[in-house]
Amino acid sequence: MEKALWGEKVILAHDYAAKGQKENENIIRKASHEEQLRCPDEWCPEPIVKYRHGEKRAPYFAHKKACDCGYARYDRENNTDDGVRCVKHAIYTALRKNGYDVAIEKRVSTRNYADILVKTTDSHCVIIELGSSQTSVKKTESTRNLANGLGYSLTWVIIDDEQRMVEENETYHLKRHCLNEAKYKDVLQIDRKAERVSQYICDEEEYFFEGEWSSEEYPGFFSREGRVDDLAVEEGALTLRGFYEEYKVWLSNKRRAFSNFVTAITEERKRREEEAEREMWECWLREHSVPTENDLLIKANDAYKTAREKVLLIIKEEDERRRAEAERELELKRKQEEEKELQERLRKERLAEYERKRKEEAERRRKEEERRRAEEVARAAEEKERLRLEELQRERLSIIKERLKSGETSVVDDEGREWVLCRICKEAKPIEKMTKTKSGVCIVCACNPFNK
Repeated sequence: MEKALWGEKVILAHDYAAKGQKENENIIRKASHEEQLRCPDEWCPEPIVKYRHGEKRAPYFAHKKACDCGYARYDRENNTDDGVRCVKHAIYTALRKNGYDVAIEKRVSTRNYADILVKTTDSHCVIIELGSSQTSVKKTESTRNLANGLGYSLTWVIIDDEQRMVEENETYHLKRHCLNEAKYKDVLQIDRKAERVSQYICDEEEYFFEGEWSSEEYPGFFSREGRVDDLAVEEGALTLRGFYEEYKVWLSNKRRAFSNFVTAITEERKRREEEAEREMWECWLREHSVPTENDLLIKANDAYKTAREKVLLIIKEEDERRRAEAERELELKRKQEEEKELQERLRKERLAEYERKRKEEAERRRKEEERRRAEEVARAAEEKERLRLEELQRERLSIIKERLKSGETSVVDDEGREWVLCRICKEAKPIEKMTKTKSGVCIVCACNPFNK
């Protein structure tokens, strides 16, 4: 068996036996020894399976105790040797690598398993079955009935180290079955080491013309060889990638070659018949002194030359007229293109001028806005400075007034100006004039009426 359950995970025996997987193989051997591996068949009466892999045998799983579950019966009937297991895993790995939704040893009904099942659409699958020269008629018929009952396509892969093409009556049952019953009546075979894949299809058409036609370039079979990685699912069947398209091209070329062969033979026969008839006619003319065909041909040739010269002259004049019309059309087209280019250039220039003026206007507005904002900022700064100076002046006057009221006769500020207390308004004022009155010399401010 290729598959086993390890917990909830489905594992494949070959995945743990590949190169560089020694550590993982030791882990699976330990799990097998601890009886952690189970048979995927949910109705299996003896579900414990063991991992087997020796120096000569390919890796596989086997029931610990003899069992007759559906999966065990399938394994006994189909996995007859290591070559089958190797080929099956190689095809499965190649299809999975190429992005297909593929399952190996998949149960498709209550008691039936498919070697490989490829899901192509939501409702359609392709069953891939492996066979050999030992595959019986009963096996092929039961598998075909199973696929038809499920509505699936079926492709047989024949395991055979002999890669030569054979006729239907020269080979064993499975190849005859594929050549007669397969969807495209082709044979797909692979060697036991899964290194070489070959596919061929028989051309069933008959090519007879005065006997059977044969050609070394187009034999009765179309074949192609490749590797396992070249396998793909196309047109509902497993095939070498592009095989059916190449076959259709090959078949079309073969039909064309046969048609050319028939045409050549027919034309050659017709030519010989015409030569014989002409020779008989010339002989009769000579016997009855009638102008020979040669004389008639000379006259006809002279008339033909004259007519030909007239026709050539007419053709020449017609060619010149067409050439002149073509030149006029080209000249008109050239002028139209020049006019179109001029209009396009003028449009671009107008667009560029509009864009330039728009940018200049935007730049002017931006500069105007910057200037306005700068003036507003300057005015705001001046106003702020003025208010600050006024506030500072008021503070100075308040200090000077307090000092004068406290008894000082005069106060000199930081700027060197002398301040006194006005006798009239009782406010601190700078000294501006000195006047003399009847009561003597007194210092007064500008609000003194005597100073006006």
